[in-house]
Amino acid sequence: MSDLTGSRQKIRHPGPPAAQRQQFVRGEVRSFKVTLPAGAMLMAALTAALQDLQGETAFVHIDGLALRSGQHVLPAHSPDAQHVAWYSETHLMGACRFVHGTVVLGRKDEQWFSHCHALWETAQGSQGLGHVLCAEACIDQPWEAEIHVFFGGGLRVSFDAETHFSLLRPYADATPPHQTNALLLTLQPHEDVRSAINAVCANLAIQEASIMGVGSLIGAVFAQGPAMSAAISEMLLLPGAEVSQGRCSALPVACVDPEAVIYQGDLLLGQGPVLITCELLLRVRS
Repeated sequence: MSDLTGSRQKIRHPGPPAAQRQQFVRGEVRSFKVTLPAGAMLMAALTAALQDLQGETAFVHIDGLALRSGQHVLPAHSPDAQHVAWYSETHLMGACRFVHGTVVLGRKDEQWFSHCHALWETAQGSQGLGHVLCAEACIDQPWEAEIHVFFGGGLRVSFDAETHFSLLRPYADATPPHQTNALLLTLQPHEDVRSAINAVCANLAIQEASIMGVGSLIGAVFAQGPAMSAAISEMLLLPGAEVSQGRCSALPVACVDPEAVIYQGDLLLGQGPVLITCELLLRVRS
């Protein structure tokens, strides 16, 4: 069970709790290989590819992608009472290569919207983790991306009264897809990530799936390694996150706190409550 009392003692959002704590839509994912050109900005390159593929929502792993330059922000305490957390000042990344990273692409009104968390390494060997500004990330050399495009619905930004943030939320198309092999899932604050995945999989009879996504946590405890005590963080799922025999069997994540300290490990059941949101794609294996 998730430690809801503990997380709510640390974080109290300004608005009333949403009645629906887990939002999801079933659909079809199709995966495409696309070459992103050198010198292009990551946001422009990905959205051009997605538009060509006639999709509006996609998840993209950017593990191994090299940047000439980039910018990112860290989680930070809010300067006012309108939000429980905010963003730091913008930090330069310089030339670097992503070790792990995920870009979530959706729509905000008539515009493209991206949410990207990544772990990277500089030429000097130092590591960083944060919320990457895709519009400012310049691709260093041609790179082949695998884009997982969702059909039958997608993610659109809407105002969340509980957190006072505008967040990506799933919607379903009026005409369902011919087949379903995927699930878009977003979580409200204080939902334990692993518990929520288990509950949704039980509800929808999902037995086997791989999981990718990004979010934020109110502290975290791992199967091995030091726990993250900070109540404000940014998080991304690492390769190997999956559902097996109807339950989340592995949930490796990387997190960063406001002091830029990085934590990694397999997130334990009941020990990873959501701070603001969590956006997940479950690719179901038949």
